[in-house]
Amino acid sequence: MHHETIADLLLARAGDTRPGLRTRERTWSWDEVVRAGACVALTPKFSASGFLPDVRLYGATFFTYVGRAIAHILATPEKPDDADNPLTHAFGTEASPEDRAAFLRRFGCRLIEGYGSSESAGLIRPDPDAPATALGRPAHGGVRIADPRTLRFLPPAVLDEHGRVDDPEEAVGEIVDTEGAARFEGYYKDPAADAERVRHGWYWTGDLWTGRGAPEYTPMTDRDRAALRQEFLAAGRLRFLP
Repeated sequence: MHHETIADLLLARAGDTRPGLRTRERTWSWDEVVRAGACVALTPKFSASGFLPDVRLYGATFFTYVGRAIAHILATPEKPDDADNPLTHAFGTEASPEDRAAFLRRFGCRLIEGYGSSESAGLIRPDPDAPATALGRPAHGGVRIADPRTLRFLPPAVLDEHGRVDDPEEAVGEIVDTEGAARFEGYYKDPAADAERVRHGWYWTGDLWTGRGAPEYTPMTDRDRAALRQEFLAAGRLRFLP
């Protein structure tokens, strides 16, 4: 089965223009832009009502999103000429299948969902052949679901006829990357945060999922941190394939 990488999905072309909304989006855009000789448009702040005018003003073909940005844009009054824009695709997190379908219908732009972290660990690779409710596949064999108390890797979840987890006590655990600690350089002057994320030689994402499920999907269940990461991923909306 063919798997697009993030680089494939975000491949910039000469002539592309990308609006940057925040630091990480600028990082994602800059790498591809520099390689292709495209352009970046930086806006002072995000504005749902100003999004489409900015896209048209700068001729943006691609953008990155995070948090509730897509929902805010979709909440603006719909106009007959919304699809009259240069956008082709976008990459980010949190958009539900319904929001992605609505955005494509309204603006003619494909939204590509991903899961990962700025620490470069626990990555999920997008799968273009997956169902709309599936987030993708673990990027490598070190991305596992583990019980943080026993360090045991969890068995596949048992799903009912509605796709709900039948055995949460047995299946729910935290996404870990058994190879991620070697790549993670640590947080700036924050050893306590380092100790929270790297334990027993593994990188712990702080995200609770079910074990790689039977027959094919597993839902994200919750986050174990007191404060959600800025993606504000919608619990129960995300899946990854075994």
